[in-house]
Amino acid sequence: MIAGGGQARDDRPLRAVYVRYMTLRIVLFVGTLAVFVLLDVGGVVLEFFLSLVVSGLLAYPLAIRQRQAVVRAIERRRER
Repeated sequence: MIAGGGQARDDRPLRAVYVRYMTLRIVLFVGTLAVFVLLDVGGVVLEFFLSLVVSGLLAYPLAIRQRQAVVRAIERRRER
């Protein structure tokens, strides 16, 4: 519990935590894809592949809190 009687952020259900994590990953992918399309890097396949790689690399440091929250939610579910 946190001050004010509300629940701590770690008490969110797994689905809510996972949706937030996946939303961040999708936003990163779409953002990188838009940049590569605007820069006209190459064909559609190349832009898609580069977006997958770059968004994956960006997600590692940028989504660490969400990834850890997913792990905690899974561990809580497993303990029940």
